[in-house]
Amino acid sequence: MGIKREWLYFFVSMIVGFIFGVLATLYFCQKNKIIYLSKNFAKKTDLIELDRRIDFLSKKIISSCNTSVATNVTQTNSSHKIKPESQTESKPKTKKPSYQEALKEGGMSAYNIATMYHNGQLVDRDFNKAYELYKRALETGVKKAYYNLGVIYHKGQGQRRDYKKAKEYYEKAVLNGEKIAYNNLGLLYEEGQGEIKQDYVKAREYYEKGIQSGIKLSYYNLASLYYQGLGVEKDFAKARFLYEKAGNAGQGAAYLNLGLMYDKGEGVQRNFEKAKTLYEQAIVAGNSLAYYNLGVLYRNGQGVKQNFKKAIELFTKCIQEGESIGYRGLGEMYAKGLGVKQDIDKALEYYAKAGDISIHKK
Repeated sequence: MGIKREWLYFFVSMIVGFIFGVLATLYFCQKNKIIYLSKNFAKKTDLIELDRRIDFLSKKIISSCNTSVATNVTQTNSSHKIKPESQTESKPKTKKPSYQEALKEGGMSAYNIATMYHNGQLVDRDFNKAYELYKRALETGVKKAYYNLGVIYHKGQGQRRDYKKAKEYYEKAVLNGEKIAYNNLGLLYEEGQGEIKQDYVKAREYYEKGIQSGIKLSYYNLASLYYQGLGVEKDFAKARFLYEKAGNAGQGAAYLNLGLMYDKGEGVQRNFEKAKTLYEQAIVAGNSLAYYNLGVLYRNGQGVKQNFKKAIELFTKCIQEGESIGYRGLGEMYAKGLGVKQDIDKALEYYAKAGDISIHKK
């Protein structure tokens, strides 16, 4: 009886030991799996961040009436808005401009009120009314309206986008003294949209004519051609010189790209301190994308003392200024647990908002 009882105890202990071993194995396997996924996720995000810091160097600027930034999409500059004549601006406005009166009167009255509708000054923005008033101004001898009509067709503002018509109006604008149209003609050929065949050499020639005519916006677009080697031999030194000219003219995007060149050591000795200064100048000049790159420097401790809190503040500010890239910065902080508790779910959520990944919920 004693022997049977000992065998029973032995058998039970073996079963308990086996079950414990299985549970322990499952636990550690699952734990190691989580750690492995976390480490690989961090490696993936490192690559995303590095890729992003070279994307900003292909922005183009078209002189117009709005301000926006997007890769290979027209970027405008608020300092070059189409404005009414100075004598119109100096007169105090006591009543809302009359569209019908301006349409009837024509001339500079029609042109000035057209610019108000185009820019949304004193009146609600209305591209259709701006278009009709520009046409009326042109019919009554105001040749500068050629340029404004070119912008409307180029950007599809109230009219179907028509690059051929935009080109025709820009060419007439140049012939009538509106040299700023050189810049936009260059952009048409660089884009190569619609019936306009892409031609980087022509784009370069128009940007150069713009610079020769005193159009400072063209410094930036020509710099981008030299940086990328489009229509010219790639030349970082020339690109840097032109970006500096554009930056001195108030182009925030130029400071951003100069900062990237120092950040990456392209054509210059790598210098994170200089990159930081240029990113800050870009921000002062109104470029909200620079918040992201400045945040990366603080996150990595490059050119500044590493400061995760500051990095998060800069990524958040980037988002507040309307740039979704800021979500990528926050995503990396949560993915790696930098200044915050590691949270992979939240990281994925931020990456999705940045457009880096798609999350499909069941």
